[in-house]
Amino acid sequence: MNELEGAYRRHARAREHLTNLEGVVGQIRQLGENGVLAEENPDTREWGPSGTILDPLKLTAGVLVGEIVQNLRAALDYLVYALATKDAGTTQSGTQFLIEDSPQGFTGRSPRYLKGISEEHVAVIRQFQPFKGADWSGLLRDFDNAAKHREILSVNVDLSVGHILQLTEYRVGGELDAQGAPVPQGVQMYLKGPVQILLPEGRPIIETLREIETQVGLVLFLFSNEFK
Repeated sequence: MNELEGAYRRHARAREHLTNLEGVVGQIRQLGENGVLAEENPDTREWGPSGTILDPLKLTAGVLVGEIVQNLRAALDYLVYALATKDAGTTQSGTQFLIEDSPQGFTGRSPRYLKGISEEHVAVIRQFQPFKGADWSGLLRDFDNAAKHREILSVNVDLSVGHILQLTEYRVGGELDAQGAPVPQGVQMYLKGPVQILLPEGRPIIETLREIETQVGLVLFLFSNEFK
């Protein structure tokens, strides 16, 4: 079996979860197009989308985001493990795909996390660091760390209100007021408009994760010739 098979499978699983996430994001956007039941904040008197409607979808999206970033990070860690074993000729423990914000941090921690890997391969990994302009790797690290230390990653829904629809329902054949008119059964407010689904720090969810997934696939491809 190819030594990178595990990395390939984790990358493929991330892509599956990303497809599922796109479906959930589509449901949220459709809610915005059709109208989301609104609730009034008793403190600010402002209207916002009902948590009863959106929260289950946001939680599902958060779970999927966590699974995506954890699989992508694992794919890179599997790659480093395979490289270290190949270059050193023996299994190396405690390795991981090092991601650092500064050249000093990368140089200082490379002996620990990239042990056994040849200088040539370390130089390639260095090119995918945030301090070299690879912002995606820093985002992957941060999202993965958040997913490990929180129950569910935060997903924000920004509903830019196009207009507010006020709907009044009346009882058919129900009670009448003193003038003989039907008594209103209640007033419901709905918010309609374009929806943005965002990761922490306001980044668009699908575009950001798709970029990270693509870059991880590129890294795996660059090293694929090192293995039969």
